Amino acid sequence: KISMPYNSKLNTTWSVDSTDVDLAANSLTPINNQFDTSNAVTSSYQSFAIYLSLPPNVLVAGSSLTFSLHCIFFSNTNTSVSMVTTTSVIIVVNSPPQSGRFFITPTAGIALSTSFTFIASQWLDEQLPLSYEFAYYSTSQLYQVIRSKSELTFTTSQLPGGSAQARFTLQTA
Repeated sequence: KISMPYNSKLNTTWSVDSTDVDLAANSLTPINNQFDTSNAVTSSYQSFAIYLSLPPNVLVAGSSLTFSLHCIFFSNTNTSVSMVTTTSVIIVVNSPPQSGRFFITPTAGIALSTSFTFIASQWLDEQLPLSYEFAYYSTSQLYQVIRSKSELTFTTSQLPGGSAQARFTLQTA
């Protein structure tokens, strides 16, 4: 949030220190903003929130990025720059867990009769604890959760039959 006095102007610009992220092309919010309090009803300070919002999967996993907000203040009584300031934040983008295994036992069974055990093991990540969710895609391609996210690395469930087109198999997720 930025507070600025009555009868002033402000220009802001977001930037990032990486050529891997094109803010102009990807930002869901404006990266350049202009604020003007010269026509404000009150003669006190006004506050403005300046957000940067990016869609999913724009940032590279494992990267460290510095996002900066550059601000240039102008006084309406003077067209020259009154103050220039920059604030920055370093964001470390999380990487997915690595090196793990996922398997189901048994590998075949009878629909709604056989108990299948889902097991996730040997997954490594710097950010602990890990959470696991076990699911499958129904014959109509709906994501069906068997066990919601938890720290448990296994679960057991009976499954419906797959479609004839899929040779009566299901896709796990």
